[in-house]
This record gives sequence, C-alpha cells and structure tokens, in this order.
Amino acid sequence: MSYIEEVDGLYITDDYTVTHNTTLGYHAIAEAQRMGGSGYFIDTEKSWDEKRARQVGLDPDIRFAIGDADSIEAAFRLILATIAGRLEYNDGKPFVIVVDSVTGTSTEFMKAHTMGKEERVGQDARTIRGGMRRIMADLAKANITLIMINHAISTIPKFQFAKQSEAAGGHAIKLFAT
Repeated sequence: MSYIEEVDGLYITDDYTVTHNTTLGYHAIAEAQRMGGSGYFIDTEKSWDEKRARQVGLDPDIRFAIGDADSIEAAFRLILATIAGRLEYNDGKPFVIVVDSVTGTSTEFMKAHTMGKEERVGQDARTIRGGMRRIMADLAKANITLIMINHAISTIPKFQFAKQSEAAGGHAIKLFAT
C-alpha cells in the first residue's frame, strides 16, 4: 500500500492489494458522520450493502444519501450538483463523496456506440480528466473530500518486466489527488 496523504485522520492511498475498497468508502463516510458531517455514496456498481455499511459504523438514516450513476459523466453531474448545494449551504462540517467505482462505469460515448466500433482509445481517461478539471477548485471551496474508487486491471505486457496492471481511466485520478 502506498501512502499519499492524511486528511482529518483519514489516510489517502493509491494502492490496495486486497479489494475492500467499498468498505473503505463506507468507513470514510462513517468517520465524517462521527465528526458531525455527512456523506454521499455514488453507486455505479449497484453494490450498496446496508448491512456492511452499518457494520463499519455508517448510519444510512442520518446525513447520508445514495446516488445512482450509469456513466462517468452522470457521476460527475451528481458531484457537481452536490458541490452546488454545499457551496450554498456549508456548515463547515466534514462532507465525503464516494464514487464506487470508476472502473465499472463506461462513458456516454461508449454506451451510445456498438461494442468494438468507433471506440476511441482513452475515452474514459479523457472524460475523467475533464471532469476532474471541472470540479477540483469547487471541491476545495466546498470543503468536500472526494474518494473515487478504482481497481487495477491486468494487462498483457510486451516485456517480461513491464507493468502487469494499470488503473482504469488512465492517471487522471492520481494526478488530481496530489
């Protein structure tokens, strides 16, 4: 696990060897709630598990909402709407948005076209980069912590010592996390 940063007692990392990423998202929201704040879970994988969320301390009945996005662009629209509301009413308490997950979500361009035809290389990476550029300044103004869950995808390397996996969506999320 590689450590990037600590924010309000929460560790920000960019690598997990075991995939308990959804649980990590639940836990981050639970910690925000514990400090009097709120959380928003954008579920692109349809993976919401209330029992597991409660086990890690998340209370879905107070200061919590779940959003449903079927594309990367839809997830960014939900984030933008949340930022707008938070900029209008900011109580100064922690607010965490978790997007679970970037890997399982396609772009609207990909959904509109037949598989294998007219695909553009790096379309999801370009979409994520553009979305991140659009929201970063406002996230900071609204004092929102954004967690975008991503998974490593195995690759078939050309060379024996080449990288064996990479994150979906390119490096945009890592770039904006710094």
